[in-house]
Amino acid sequence: MSNAVFLANAPESEVAPLRATFTISMAVYALMIAGMVDLPGNIASDRNRGMLAKLKSMPVSQLMDFAERILSFLALDFIAISVVLLIGLVLGARFQVTPTVALQALCFVFLAILASSGIGLILGTFVRSEQGALYTGIGLAITTGFISGIFTLYSQLLPML
Repeated sequence: MSNAVFLANAPESEVAPLRATFTISMAVYALMIAGMVDLPGNIASDRNRGMLAKLKSMPVSQLMDFAERILSFLALDFIAISVVLLIGLVLGARFQVTPTVALQALCFVFLAILASSGIGLILGTFVRSEQGALYTGIGLAITTGFISGIFTLYSQLLPML
């Protein structure tokens, strides 16, 4: 929406990098939503349906259950990032990619995945109801999104952030 409202009359040479910035921000936000909302919601749902109790009686290790949850989360993240990047490119985002920038981006995405999945696993462990886990995850994702600068340019953040 900000692209259409604020960048409609700007020259394309100035708009493309800003659209790329917004595209990256939305891709990271998709990661955060998947980790902080979907993951705890699935864990709370499994607990309420009795699936976690059934898993304890089966020869399935907790480590394997954890690994499967993270792998499904990574698959969802890959789809979300791909769709967001594709939409960004279609809408005019242009990225300046060098090997160093690509490595930095991969490291940043890895840290975002680790952080959001860690928060999601903690929420899923301590918040018992499915709706409570979902709403708490949404609140944390929005709050951390604003604090971290996902919804605004880093130059516009408060100096302490």
